[in-house]
Amino acid sequence: MRKKYVTRIFMMLTALLIMIVMVISIIGFSFIRLKITQEQIKHNQLSVNQASRNVSSYLTSCAELIDLMATDSMIIEMLKDNQIGNVEEEEMIFAVEKLLNERIATWLPNEMNLYRVSYDPSHSVDPNNSTVIGQAYLKDSEVDESQSSIYKYNFSLSQDVTDLITEKSYGHIKLMVNELVLMQYYSDLRTPQNDFYILNQKGDTISNYRKDTIGKPYFNFVEGDLNTKYLEFEENNDSFMVFHQQIPNTQWYVMSEINESLIVREVSQLKWPIVIVLAIAVVLIAGISFVFSSMIAKPIRYINGILEEVAEGNLQVRAEFEEKNEFSSIGENFNVMIAKINELLYTVKYQEKMKRLVELDFLRAQINPHFIYNTLSSIRFYVEMNKTSEAEKMLMHFSTVLRKTLSRSDEMITLKEELDIVMSYVELQKLRYKDGFEVDCHWPDDQQEIWMPAFILQPIVENAIYYNMNSNEKTLIQITAKLQNQHLLIEIWDNGIGMSDDQIEEALKQKNNINKVGIRNVDERMKLIYGNEYGLIIESQEGKGTKVCYKIPLLLEGTKQLLEEEQKGK
Repeated sequence: MRKKYVTRIFMMLTALLIMIVMVISIIGFSFIRLKITQEQIKHNQLSVNQASRNVSSYLTSCAELIDLMATDSMIIEMLKDNQIGNVEEEEMIFAVEKLLNERIATWLPNEMNLYRVSYDPSHSVDPNNSTVIGQAYLKDSEVDESQSSIYKYNFSLSQDVTDLITEKSYGHIKLMVNELVLMQYYSDLRTPQNDFYILNQKGDTISNYRKDTIGKPYFNFVEGDLNTKYLEFEENNDSFMVFHQQIPNTQWYVMSEINESLIVREVSQLKWPIVIVLAIAVVLIAGISFVFSSMIAKPIRYINGILEEVAEGNLQVRAEFEEKNEFSSIGENFNVMIAKINELLYTVKYQEKMKRLVELDFLRAQINPHFIYNTLSSIRFYVEMNKTSEAEKMLMHFSTVLRKTLSRSDEMITLKEELDIVMSYVELQKLRYKDGFEVDCHWPDDQQEIWMPAFILQPIVENAIYYNMNSNEKTLIQITAKLQNQHLLIEIWDNGIGMSDDQIEEALKQKNNINKVGIRNVDERMKLIYGNEYGLIIESQEGKGTKVCYKIPLLLEGTKQLLEEEQKGK
């Protein structure tokens, strides 16, 4: 069973549209995923920067707080008096610490349990492993085992107690701050997808929501790691991104860890709405394609069925359409064509009965079922492809060729009419064989009074076209006509495959060629009309082309009529 062309085209179009929708959906899903990932990265970078600024601002305020205590005149006077009075060191330490902690309770009444101040009179602050913030020295975590698990992790800021006038040092004060204070500055930024850490320059955890990680290495920094926007690692088949930002004026880093799998899971939730929209689009496309396919394929199948009947020999069939549209126009032209074909066939049959034997043989040779069938098939192909312009041109040239060759009762025609037949035939074949050949014509300006036998040029042109179609280069055909010594000299040249001497001799003996009008037929007709000294002269060389020459006496109108009457009397 033959495949329906229109149905196949619409199926291919449907498949193409579905593929386009799927590709757009995949690209859209990938774009959304990329955008969400980029937004998460941007959000976490902003969160890390915000947490870093918050912690930096807090540490600066702590440094200012301990600076107030270290330069407090009451504390300095108390230490001077205690040294002069030889007060016991323990009593002095107790008194100073009591006063300082009372100050903390006054300044920070709601968080006093997270701060503790100690005093050491024996020596100045040890700057080793410390970071300078203002006048204070910041140190990493210290563990107070006497406290419960969530309160035992602290960091400290220390500063010497110095008399600003005498610049004498009276020991140093240490402000112990619980790690829970740091959590306040990033806890609001935490989400189910990410977690925050504060690390020192070694990568050890200083602060985190999970207290069991404090003091343990979180990340082993490698040189260059912190020059990237974020770090990546895998753990338990999960991929993580870690965003980082150094806290200003410290060697601490705020780290934000995000699980990429959670991001992918959020994006994947968009998959089903996209799949549903895609399924609806596929159903709509398929439905619309089916409707349009039926609308277009139905009249085409109808026309194709009629053409098949014509190809089988039924020339009584007619195309009928209820609606007036492009297809009805094709049907009307088809009906006109079939009527013209019937008329031409009737004319041919009538002329066959009326002409003498040579004329009957000549006219029968012109009726070419293969030529008509191939031409109608080409017209049908253009009609099926909805190329009505090409079909109309082909039908016009086809009708011209048939009208000129089948409907004439006289055998002598003018050079102009003969050339019209040839050019109509050439244009018809050009529509069938795109760019396969080219024809160039040169003839006298006055073609009205030059008479010649009908249909002697077209067979030679036809041979030049058909025998050279499979050559490797474009076939060039040149037709030249000129007047010389009361004769019309015609040359038909082509650059085709050429012929050997044996092939030329065989062509002049063979009655029929591809299209039933043979070289021998033309040669015999010219000799019958003008005499044996006239006929075809063929010059050819294999691989270089062929030249066919005619020599025809010039005839006036009266001479032409006498010659025709003489031929009819033979």
